[in-house]
Amino acid sequence: MRTHRILSLLLAAVLALLPGFARGTSEQALQEQVDALVVQIAELQQQDPTFVYNGETYHVSNGTQYANEHLKQTDDYYPFFDKLMEASLAHSDKIAELYLQEVRLLNQLAALWGYDNYMSYALKERYGIDVDVVALTDTVVESFSKSWQPLAWLAYLATEPDNQKFLDEDDFLKEAAALYGELCPDYQPLLESLINSDNLHLETTTPLLSGGSTSFRYGTFEVEIRSFDDLSFCSIALHEFGHYLHDTYENELVVVNYPINETHSIAGTLLLADRMEAFFRERTGDTYGAYLTLRYLLTSLNVLYSSVLNAMISIEVYTNPDAFEPRDIARLYLESSQALGYDAGYSPEYQMILGSQWITSTTLFQLPFYDFNYILGSINSLSLWYEQQTGGDAVTKYNKLVQTPIPDISYSEYCRQMGLPAVNDTDLYAALDTFLSEKLTALEEEVFGGE
Repeated sequence: MRTHRILSLLLAAVLALLPGFARGTSEQALQEQVDALVVQIAELQQQDPTFVYNGETYHVSNGTQYANEHLKQTDDYYPFFDKLMEASLAHSDKIAELYLQEVRLLNQLAALWGYDNYMSYALKERYGIDVDVVALTDTVVESFSKSWQPLAWLAYLATEPDNQKFLDEDDFLKEAAALYGELCPDYQPLLESLINSDNLHLETTTPLLSGGSTSFRYGTFEVEIRSFDDLSFCSIALHEFGHYLHDTYENELVVVNYPINETHSIAGTLLLADRMEAFFRERTGDTYGAYLTLRYLLTSLNVLYSSVLNAMISIEVYTNPDAFEPRDIARLYLESSQALGYDAGYSPEYQMILGSQWITSTTLFQLPFYDFNYILGSINSLSLWYEQQTGGDAVTKYNKLVQTPIPDISYSEYCRQMGLPAVNDTDLYAALDTFLSEKLTALEEEVFGGE
């Protein structure tokens, strides 16, 4: 055993002198460290930190609501917020420290692959994005100025659980297949086949863990829907069905996750928005139906707002991670939110509570720069929805997108061939901004009136 061990060490030493072997082991070691950090961050994200005030224990997640409902006009209001902000930022700092470690490790990996940083690598190799993302982010921030405020202030509705039941899940899955069948008759049997198979997995969970996925496993596509109430079930099911339809036509595992991927899902939910509004109003009445419609739209549309925020953070941090301390990440998130016209109503001395909320993202940690897929996918989807609502033949264009395998060409060229908007088309962005803000404002007024 001793001789074998010595020979093994000698062999390892010789192999380590070979450039390819050394690089391979270095990559593996770095990737393992990144994976471990991602797991640690995910575990921290699922925690709801607590703090003690006057001998009582409170959760950070509902601290603001508790203070506003029970402590306003009392001497405890501001001291309570002091403790809340202290606990919020302490938790944020823990995650930020791990996040900065992850960024530095990913940048080291990218350097081994010949890139300046991980942002350059991911945009080209993982997502096929051939546009200037800094210019794109700046243009989107400026162009959607009317929409940021309603998207930000109403975002809580998308993840606010609703105890009212208005559907049976099995029945709605069939309804969803029929709705997609209205876009193209071939879609209904494809989705019904999925519904009747063992490849569709349903789970009830919390808002934080809700979502969905469509993945290729063991030679077939598996779809997961993790919902927390009836409305989230509707939204997530229709979103994932859009992914599944394209993946079925693609019929192969695509290595590069082109930005067009999110167009199949987001555009599907938006093109069906009128039908879903009618469904909600028929099931629950006009007032509550309008509320559900607003939530349904926000579930699809708020990803544009959250992804722009994440993009603003990612660009800054990956470009120069050594310029940041953990607390700076919360500060950057706050500044980015304010740039989009949102401060959550906190007084100036407590606005860093909003800054600490950056930790709710998953793409920042698990899929760095996938947010640009969401940004571009959202803009594509908005353009199709706008075209549909203004009398254009958006459905034909959508069906072509779903049914055409993604070719190995640049994203910009693909958009040109498929009739999608050019990146940084400011005139179109302005029209989309007006259309979106008016739609959200009209529903908000119907739901909340003069509140």
